[in-house]
Amino acid sequence: MIPSSIDDYRKILDFVGNKNSVGLQSTIYNTYGIANFLTDDYQVADSTTYKSILSVAGVPLNDRGDLFRWAKEGAIYTEEQEDPDWLSMYGQIYIANTAIDGVPKVPGSESAKNALIAEAKFHRAFCHLALVNIYAKHYTAANADKDPGIPLRLDLSLTAPLTRASVKEVYDAIIDDLETATPNLPTSQQFNHRPNRASGYALLARVYLYQGNYAKALEKANLGLALTNFLYDFNTVLVRTVGDAKYNFFNVALVANAWFDKELLCQKESCMVSGTYHYSYMLSDAQTVNNLFDVVNDLRFFVKFGTLSGASYTYGEISRRWATQYYPIVGVTVPEMLLTRAEALARIGGAANLTSAIADLNYLRVNRYITGTHIDYIAANYNKEQVIQLILNERRRELWGNGLRWFDLKRLNAIENANITIKRNFTNDMLPPGDVHWVMPIGKKYINQSPEIIQNEGYN
Repeated sequence: MIPSSIDDYRKILDFVGNKNSVGLQSTIYNTYGIANFLTDDYQVADSTTYKSILSVAGVPLNDRGDLFRWAKEGAIYTEEQEDPDWLSMYGQIYIANTAIDGVPKVPGSESAKNALIAEAKFHRAFCHLALVNIYAKHYTAANADKDPGIPLRLDLSLTAPLTRASVKEVYDAIIDDLETATPNLPTSQQFNHRPNRASGYALLARVYLYQGNYAKALEKANLGLALTNFLYDFNTVLVRTVGDAKYNFFNVALVANAWFDKELLCQKESCMVSGTYHYSYMLSDAQTVNNLFDVVNDLRFFVKFGTLSGASYTYGEISRRWATQYYPIVGVTVPEMLLTRAEALARIGGAANLTSAIADLNYLRVNRYITGTHIDYIAANYNKEQVIQLILNERRRELWGNGLRWFDLKRLNAIENANITIKRNFTNDMLPPGDVHWVMPIGKKYINQSPEIIQNEGYN
C-alpha cells in the first residue's frame, strides 16, 4: 500500500502475517533465530542426531553445521543466500522507519501520531539491539566507541552509505529511541505484538543490563514492574493429559495464545528458515539440565523438556502461541524484568538490596513450583556473590531456549570476566572467552552489495 492515513500506518505496524508466516517474511515480530542455535542450551548427543541437523529430507543445510561450530569454518551463507536474521530484522527496521517518516505527514491527532511513532521506535530499537549483539562485540565501556557495530538505519534513504557505526553509537541510538518513545506508549494494548509502556521500560532495562549500567537497569525495571508484575501460577495454567504424570500443556481457557499472554509484554518471535531453528532439532544436555532444575517439582522442567534420549533431553517448550508448540518467544516479559531487577539490586549490593533481590526470586519461583514444594531463599544465608549466582541460575531456568542466553554469555564474559567456555558434547568443539567467533559473520551478499560494510575479524 501507499500509506496516507493514521489507519494505514496502524495496519503497517500490525503486520504479523498468519500463524505460518515464518522464514523470509518481514513481519513486525519475526526477529532472530541464530542466538538459540549458538548457545550451550543446545547440544547433540550422537552421530545420528548430528546428521539429522545437517539436512532435511536429504537436502543439505550447511548453515546448521556452520552455526553449530560457531561459524569456525568461515561464512555461514553463500554469496547468493540471505541471512534470515539480518533480513528479518532490517526488514522490520524498514517497516518502523516507514512509520516514523510518514506518520507526521498525515492527518490525525498528535497523541495518536506520537503513539504510533513510539511503537515504531520500540521495534527499531529491539532489532538494532539484537543485531549489534549478534554481529558485533559486546558493549564494554573501554572499547564500545572503537568496536565496529552494525549499519545504523534511522531513515528511509536507499543511497546512504552503510558504514558500520560503533557499538557505542548503536547503543546511544537504541537508548534515544526507547527513552523518547516509552512515555508515549500506552499503558495497555489490545494485542501484545504492540508494545506498551511496560515493555518500553523492560527493553530499556535489558539495554542497560547489557551495558553493565546496573543503576539504570534497576531504575527502568522498577518503572516497568510498577505498571505490571503479573505472573501466572503454573499450578493453575498447566494441566495434565489424562493418565500422564507430566504437566504438558497450557489451559487454553486461561492462556489462549501469545497474543493475550499477560506475562508477555511485547511479542517477538524467533526467525526461522528451512527448519534451522525449530525446536524439534534441539537437544539439551541431561546432566546440565538435571543439575540446574528440580526435575520433580519445578514445573518449568515439564514445560521446556521432553523425553530423555541417552544423554540428552529433547527440547520442545510448550509455547503459548496457538496453544501449541511453535517457535521461541524472544520478546520482553515480566519474568525477565524481575530477574533484571534482582540482578541489578544484587550487583549494586548492600543488605537491603540483597534482601529485595531475594524477594524477587522467591516471587518468581513460588509461581513455578508445584504447590507446597517451593522453599524460600533466606537472604541472610547468602553473601553478595552467592545471591548473584542464584539469580543467574534462575535466569537460565526461566529463559532457557528463549533467545537470550547467547547475549547473557557475551555480557558475562565481557563485563564480569565470567570466563565461560562453551563446549559441544559430541563434536568437542569449544568456544573460549575472547574467541573471535563470539561475533557472527555478516553475509557475503550484503558486503558484496555494500563494500563499506567491513567483515568481522576471523572471516573472509
